[in-house]
Amino acid sequence: MPDGKTSLLLGRLHNATVEHRSFNDEKNITFQWKKHNPPWIGSGAVSTKEFVYISRDLDTIELGGGRQDAVVIGIGQHFRALPIEVFVHRILKIRHSILRLQARSPQTKVFIKLENTRELGKVVMTMTDWYGRIQNLAQRTVFGDLRLTFLDAWDFTLAANTFNVHPNEMVVSNE
Repeated sequence: MPDGKTSLLLGRLHNATVEHRSFNDEKNITFQWKKHNPPWIGSGAVSTKEFVYISRDLDTIELGGGRQDAVVIGIGQHFRALPIEVFVHRILKIRHSILRLQARSPQTKVFIKLENTRELGKVVMTMTDWYGRIQNLAQRTVFGDLRLTFLDAWDFTLAANTFNVHPNEMVVSNE
């Protein structure tokens, strides 16, 4: 969340590396970010004790059931180093959970944030944008017939000429 550019106040639940929550009581907005379960490829050690599979979280999430509810799912970058079959297996499970979520809360809006481009470092062969492109195509295929919206982060990052695994503020604000 960009400092000073939002009226949401950042609060933390549990381990800050696992979950973030922001609130705006005046506008009745709650924003919650959770880390998906492994694989979680990063530069530091990560505890996996509190990780939850996205599909399980979607099955247990409590929503008000109104038009104001929204769920945004972003998955991909941490799967680039793995075989595509692992990624497809995971998003198929998420697909079934989205269908269950929409059955019990039909007005909830669902967004799938597609992958963005990234820098190329030491692990060019496993983290290249080629795998990201394949994973984007897999997400469009698996989720394409569902009632949801794709956030095409790939096009955002290309248009902004930014190549970073963590897109800059301009890209994020446009997503």
